[in-house]
Amino acid sequence: MDLSVKTYLNNPCGTLSIPYWKAKNLVIPDSIVILHHTQFQNQFNEYQSFFRLLHPLNEAFFPSCEIKTISALEDVLPLLNVCFEKEDINLSISDLIKMQEHPVYNRNLWVGIEENGNLIACGIAEFDVEINEGIIEWLCVLPNYQRKGIGRKIVNELCYRLKEFGATFVTVSGRIGNTSNPESFYRSCGFLGSDVWYICEK
Repeated sequence: MDLSVKTYLNNPCGTLSIPYWKAKNLVIPDSIVILHHTQFQNQFNEYQSFFRLLHPLNEAFFPSCEIKTISALEDVLPLLNVCFEKEDINLSISDLIKMQEHPVYNRNLWVGIEENGNLIACGIAEFDVEINEGIIEWLCVLPNYQRKGIGRKIVNELCYRLKEFGATFVTVSGRIGNTSNPESFYRSCGFLGSDVWYICEK
């Protein structure tokens, strides 16, 4: 990738469809074209669209005593798979281990809320120390506990921790058309932007 940190930081969500650290080593298959919404003109029949938003961390965040750092992968795996079943995402323990091998991994950014000893919600974020970018990658709340403010608590906790670690902004992304409407949720948490990226098949 021939892109400077300065160029990326000037407009993270409008410059790349993914966080900077991922793009550095990304090899795009010849059959795939990635277009910003300013370049997309329905020139491809097969595509998926994704929003990308940013929080400038320009407000105060406070820690929650309800939220704990997750220590066991076995606890978070069933929760992730239940929450992302409609997106046809099925993770394994090896997938979670690979996440922990990322250069942006921080064990303190795997957090969750329990009820009666069972994990009912979780959030997983990453921190790129090279450019001080926080990235919220996974956020899920069991269906019976949704619409009770739990997801917002997780986001606030992750933003608090990321800011404490030195993050100057946090990015999120998600598929447009997702039935859980994550874009609307993240906007309600203070994330901003209008960038949409199209992953197109030639």
